[in-house]
Amino acid sequence: MQDIFDTWTALDALRGSEERFRVLVDEAPEAIVLFAAEAGCFIEANGMAQQMFGMSRGQLLRRSPAKISPTRQPDGRSSKELAKAYVERALRGEIVQFE
Repeated sequence: MQDIFDTWTALDALRGSEERFRVLVDEAPEAIVLFAAEAGCFIEANGMAQQMFGMSRGQLLRRSPAKISPTRQPDGRSSKELAKAYVERALRGEIVQFE
């Protein structure tokens, strides 16, 4: 009986944590997207990201940073190569912003 109670308590805490995360992301004044490196695409996008990119959530979730960027950045660098470098930095634990 204790195992069931412990499992229920843990699941309830997880639901609360997920709900707080969802509210923080959804209500943030910044565009936020979550990228899954193994899948190569975004797995979450808030309303500000949808507004900034002019795409629905579903459209964003089928794309990668390189697919929503111009071919080249203003400084002439390849967006695809820059996105790859940012992902590699993030996977090493660095905090990166892709603009």
